[in-house]
Amino acid sequence: MARRKSKILTEVETEIMQILWEKKRASVQEICEALQSKQAYTTIATMLRVLENKKYVSYIVDGRTYIYSPLREKKKEQSNVLKYITQRFFEGSAKSLLLHLVQGDNLSKEQLKELRDLIDSKEKESE
Repeated sequence: MARRKSKILTEVETEIMQILWEKKRASVQEICEALQSKQAYTTIATMLRVLENKKYVSYIVDGRTYIYSPLREKKKEQSNVLKYITQRFFEGSAKSLLLHLVQGDNLSKEQLKELRDLIDSKEKESE
């Protein structure tokens, strides 16, 4: 049975996109070097074809080299992933997601203060 298409990027796809978002454009070889040989050249080339089919990247040909660029913005994809996680695991409630983050052991005192400050600033904006 064929695997269902993921609505969000896989781990390897995310690693590749992180590199492209940072560099703006890169060849397969440059991506392999940035990954520090975590994946084979052919695997990266295949993943880039998958990302192209999913409309995440485009390429131009420079001689015999394909140069890839991201088609989607990082912030937009972060929003898509958060929306997906919120829908799938928190019944669509951003409040439940935030409560889970705050009540967990994941946030330092500094991060909690930053959150408080951000919430305070948002409240002032809406007054």
